[in-house]
Amino acid sequence: MKKLLLITSCLFVANVWAGDCSKTNNSFEIEQCMAESVKSLKAKLNKTYNKIYTQTEAKPQLDAAQKAWITYRDLQCADFVDADSNHSPASNSISLACQTDLISQRIDYLKSLQE
Repeated sequence: MKKLLLITSCLFVANVWAGDCSKTNNSFEIEQCMAESVKSLKAKLNKTYNKIYTQTEAKPQLDAAQKAWITYRDLQCADFVDADSNHSPASNSISLACQTDLISQRIDYLKSLQE
């Protein structure tokens, strides 16, 4: 299980490294960079969501869907990852990588609503 966790962690982290995180020197810097990436993506998500929110007439439904998605993201990327990794030190990095993937997907989905 630990080997699977390590491989999964490396695959998730590789996705984040494709950006500015490729210039990090150690695991602490990688985690800091990943946290900044998540922060940046959250800002982008909020901007995208707000733009859609102002354009739609289905505000209550969009709001409910967004709240449900946030609950899903939190359960998937925090609770599940932590439990599945047996609370390993790598669980935070895996959680950040999970958030990066899910937030990017949500941004893409919300943008598709504008088209």
